[in-house]
Amino acid sequence: MKKIYLFSLFALFAMFANAQVSGVSIQLYYSDDGTVDGYPEGFNTWRVYVHFESADDYLSAVYASTESVPLTIGSSTDQIWNSALGGITRDDITDAMISVAPVVEYDSYVAVGATSTGNEVSFISSQPAFNLIDDAFGAGSTDELDENLYMVDGIWFNLPYDDDSFASGNDNSVLIAQITTDGDVEVCVNFQVFPGGQSGSLTIYDDYCETAQAPVSVEEVSAQGQMVIFPNPAQTTTQITVPSNGQFVQISDLSGRLVSQYRVVGSTQSVDLADFTDGLYFVRVFDQAGQVIETQKLILE
Repeated sequence: MKKIYLFSLFALFAMFANAQVSGVSIQLYYSDDGTVDGYPEGFNTWRVYVHFESADDYLSAVYASTESVPLTIGSSTDQIWNSALGGITRDDITDAMISVAPVVEYDSYVAVGATSTGNEVSFISSQPAFNLIDDAFGAGSTDELDENLYMVDGIWFNLPYDDDSFASGNDNSVLIAQITTDGDVEVCVNFQVFPGGQSGSLTIYDDYCETAQAPVSVEEVSAQGQMVIFPNPAQTTTQITVPSNGQFVQISDLSGRLVSQYRVVGSTQSVDLADFTDGLYFVRVFDQAGQVIETQKLILE
């Protein structure tokens, strides 16, 4: 049977320019601690970002085009958790829904920048089967575990084009997916980008791959007691003591954005929180290989 690749219609207008994508990251958003009713036991929620060189760069689409340029988002256990109250895209989930059922915040979905309802994210797939994105990120009348997303022809993008697709934050990032799973996260993705926001120079970036290891469970963290954050809750400063094999520390906010990082010098360091806004943060310690050793929460008030 002859395959007709949907992406070829978009590629007709593509031009190649100097690289604007600086990389892809997978950031831990939430680890099961037993406080969210209905959240699957032992799972973690991750956010996948694409990073740009400039805040003026614009993410046009995330895509797969052929068997040689596929797209994969999933985990080592081939399980993606989807809430029955959630949606396939982030704009399917309203703040009102989250206030009634907080677990919906951790639903798995695809996105183009927005972490709240806004312009509609459109998606379509045809190879190796139709409804691939629906199957991986949609749920029926009950919560369900779905298989990893693997497609060789498909795309998602914002319509109409708006500010959600521009790079933002200190790391010039755009959110492209959220995934809740019990394994290590694995992604290989491709992008269409307007460098500098110029629609006349659509640029293609293929085969950006990244993995992230699932952190130890909350029970293991409590038992090990390796990282100590004091005071916590904190106001203007806090002290973070890391395990002996810790090499650097990252602090992320609730949106998954990196707000601070530093290389470990000695076991205990004071962290200045004066520029942080009040709220919940995640503190992660990494070893020399870049693997997460431990994750804990930091509350600023």
